[in-house]
Amino acid sequence: MSNAPPSIPIVIKAVLLTELFMFIAYNLIMMTAVQSFAQLLTGDATSLGLSFGMFTLFAASFRLLAGRILGRFNDATVSIIGLSLLAVTVIGYQLSTIGIHLYVCRAVHGIGWALSGVAMMALIARLSPPVRVGEVMGYINGVNSITMVIFPTIGTTIVLVPTLEAFQFLFTIAFVVSLVACLLAGLVWHNSKHVRELTLKSSGKLIARPAMRPTLSVYLLCLSFGAILRYAPTIAYLHGVDNPGIYISVVAVGLFVGSTLWVVLCQIGEGSLCWELQGVLSHPQEY
Repeated sequence: MSNAPPSIPIVIKAVLLTELFMFIAYNLIMMTAVQSFAQLLTGDATSLGLSFGMFTLFAASFRLLAGRILGRFNDATVSIIGLSLLAVTVIGYQLSTIGIHLYVCRAVHGIGWALSGVAMMALIARLSPPVRVGEVMGYINGVNSITMVIFPTIGTTIVLVPTLEAFQFLFTIAFVVSLVACLLAGLVWHNSKHVRELTLKSSGKLIARPAMRPTLSVYLLCLSFGAILRYAPTIAYLHGVDNPGIYISVVAVGLFVGSTLWVVLCQIGEGSLCWELQGVLSHPQEY
């Protein structure tokens, strides 16, 4: 009798491919280039913080609400909606002429990013073999890290001479990549209809009690790291760094190494952590 772990379903591979294009579009413009665009559009250094603050506010708020939304609608459908908002937002950047237009786009971008990101993670949790959930999460982090190594630098290189033409060209590339992500999300939606899902029970609360401790732990872990990482391009820009994307690339190399180690540990551990996660999800009253 073979003890080999179950293979990763084709629908999960499609989710990973969708995440790849979503992260490419995000890292092309979000990590560095949009900050430069805000400075060009408004001519005011304070717009850098306000621009990113709008994105962060709406992204964080809708991540909290996304769980309730996913409880009412299909995960794959929500991912398509979120990715479509991301694509529309890129067009909005191209049409922006004043600061208020940019801030509205940043808010919509945050909503789309929250919905698509949470929906993708929910798809992974529901459709992956339970013993390989942690491994697949590591693959997602690895995909994100690889795109962080390459594409922030590419994006800032394109707009190294900050002209409207250069930004229009960059936004067009990001829009095409976002469209590919939307098409792949449609493929995920089609294939997810034929996959037996892990049942996730809901207590009806904003954050269920079994999830409270890991949620708080992750929040505290990400609070300082996220603040430093997300504002690193702004800090670099204010200090006159020509290509702040290189800063992000260095951080991403470390993240990629960490993701690789996580995948290896998951494979060595034969998914024991994932089996315990399944127990928490399936029998929350016991925890």
